[in-house]
Amino acid sequence: MIICTQPTFESWMPALSDAGIATTPWTRLLYERIELCNSLEWTEWLHNPVQVQLCDACGTIGCGSGGYIHLSKVSDIVLWTNPQIDPVTELYPATALQRVGAIGFPAATWNVITSASANVPHLSVLEVANGRALLEAWLSSVRRYCAEANFTAALRRNLLAADTLEIDAAIKQVERWSVWFAKRNQAVVGGRVVSIAECKARVETLYFDGPASYDWPALADWDGSYYPLLDPSHFFVPDAG
Repeated sequence: MIICTQPTFESWMPALSDAGIATTPWTRLLYERIELCNSLEWTEWLHNPVQVQLCDACGTIGCGSGGYIHLSKVSDIVLWTNPQIDPVTELYPATALQRVGAIGFPAATWNVITSASANVPHLSVLEVANGRALLEAWLSSVRRYCAEANFTAALRRNLLAADTLEIDAAIKQVERWSVWFAKRNQAVVGGRVVSIAECKARVETLYFDGPASYDWPALADWDGSYYPLLDPSHFFVPDAG
């Protein structure tokens, strides 16, 4: 998962007038030149799955089959993950999710986005993430293997080493958290996102053959336990109980 802290905005005019429809400028949301949303004003934010890339020929939500996200929150982080739909439904993820995996927005960043358009809902009204969204956010950094039918089997075939854990121990930690999230697939998951720097936790990276970009900062070692690392500087800690 990547954490977006510096979004940019771009005002642009869709070609709706070509279809005989009066229009006003739309506001595009970008992350490092990647389009996240092409109309902050017209997106229906509170109806999951959310189509964040609308048809720029007619402006109709649902006209195209792509551009969708699942919108939720964990602690004070807004999550964009793949749309949670029936496998036979032909709705496809937004461009940004296909390019960078899951996206997280800290509360301060989301407040900047809500300030850009009154249509964007405040973090307080967003639904809390379920286990499926959190599992996807965690595994999105290692999509090379998580796309396989048996993710842990792929890990066993390809994992070369970890920072301090033996290979079997590292895989057991991944399996433990994968099962934990899967058991809560459609259930609201309480917890918080913790900063590595603030709590002085240690990152445990898993190493694969190939360039360094294939390696996976997977776990945070904190207070004697391992937790899923959502991005290289933040990890998830579930509520007690």
